[in-house]
Amino acid sequence: MKTILSCLVVWWLMAGGISAQTVTDFDGHLYHAVTIGTQTWLVENLRTTHFRNGTPIPQVQDSMNWAASSNAPARCYYQNDSAANDSVYGALYNWKTMNDTNGLCPLGWHVSTHPDWTTLENYLGGGSVAGGKLKEAGIAHWTTPNTGADNSSGFTGLPGGMRGINHEFTARGENGLFWTSTQQSGTMAWSRYLYYLNAAVDVNPAPKYLGLSVRCVKDLNPGIPYHQPAGDLELWPNPAVDCIHISGQAEGHPLVRIRNTPGDLVLETRMDDTSAGIVIQHLAAGVYSIEILDGEVCRHGKFIKLQ
Repeated sequence: MKTILSCLVVWWLMAGGISAQTVTDFDGHLYHAVTIGTQTWLVENLRTTHFRNGTPIPQVQDSMNWAASSNAPARCYYQNDSAANDSVYGALYNWKTMNDTNGLCPLGWHVSTHPDWTTLENYLGGGSVAGGKLKEAGIAHWTTPNTGADNSSGFTGLPGGMRGINHEFTARGENGLFWTSTQQSGTMAWSRYLYYLNAAVDVNPAPKYLGLSVRCVKDLNPGIPYHQPAGDLELWPNPAVDCIHISGQAEGHPLVRIRNTPGDLVLETRMDDTSAGIVIQHLAAGVYSIEILDGEVCRHGKFIKLQ
């Protein structure tokens, strides 16, 4: 009888589109996941103190040191109190941590991108109402009135606050602020804000030195690790199938070199300008690094080639 009931419960969960999923980071922290539309998101804010390959992420407490660390990965905890914040709100990271080539999220997951969030918001009815469906309901963590919050998506958005403009801590209980791995400019990156006084998702470019929360999204292509463009190259589309484009400025005809994961050179060519496309149709599916050599300047990036 217990076996029959267990089978019925499993069938009911699967029929309802709900599946119990868990994943751990390098530190062993356990995260739960929820599928929302075509995407699977972590339910908790990221807590890891290491990149995926085991490289430590420096913890920076002092405000002056935090300001100085904007060009290197860094993490902190609200009011520098990990005991009161880590297990509930997770860590706060600067943007440099988002696209580090060592990988911030667990294997098979990636830092949410600007398009990831747009897809999520659209699925939940648009940015003006999606925030209420993403926020944890009630006022256990959110400041009253926590307008429109019902957590109907299962995302369980929490108001972890941020390390702000003057490198001081602010807005815990009032704002859930999340990085994306997508740059908006050389000094700004796209972020998302949830707010206790409305049910919207606010879309904002944020200075890269801010300390914000992070949510991870499951890769859509199992077996092929996801890499947001690394270094100072912006590549699109990424992942790609036939052709990849590069943004940026360069003089003359820069040399392009593409290498596979073992480091073997698989393509070398020159470009007329850096907005031109590079044909990659002949490459096997996988992760590739790309170098643009323009005189003594070398810029780097990574992309995924799909079948």
